Amino acid sequence: MFDEDNNAMLKNLSEMGERLKQLKLDMDVAEAQYSDAKKAYEHYANQILPMEMFTAGVAEVKLMSGGTMSYVRKFYCQPNKNDTDKQVMSMWLRENGGEHLIKEKASVDASQMDALRASGIPYVEISDFNTNSLKAFLTDKIGAKGGIAQIQVQDIPACMHFQEVGIVTIDV
Repeated sequence: MFDEDNNAMLKNLSEMGERLKQLKLDMDVAEAQYSDAKKAYEHYANQILPMEMFTAGVAEVKLMSGGTMSYVRKFYCQPNKNDTDKQVMSMWLRENGGEHLIKEKASVDASQMDALRASGIPYVEISDFNTNSLKAFLTDKIGAKGGIAQIQVQDIPACMHFQEVGIVTIDV
């Protein structure tokens, strides 16, 4: 009797294991299909359709089947963090009305600590920026928020890594 119960239990566990294995395989296939569908959607929404809508000068299309697709401008800014590029960005901001974005501070070499109390101590200027404020300033400067464009994207220093990307969103 004991052997029959064990055999029945092991047979049941084996069948349940096979079911779990099939569910795992089904899940892996569904994940791969989802991944492929997501890549195809993102390629079409981020590259193919934005170029077509931009070229046609169309910002929004109402679909006959219902829903709306819209061309959306997104802006990204990832400025370099090294001191040399920060100086380039600071100079450019000062020349283009963005001095209010610069957070200045000074760094004094440890060997100059005694000279801190005296006037004329040597120091190094360090300029820093809030990336979101910088992005908003640049977006406004190129006229993307409805204002008058004062500069072109190509006028912005490369070290700011500012870029515009058009994407298409869809409401179904």
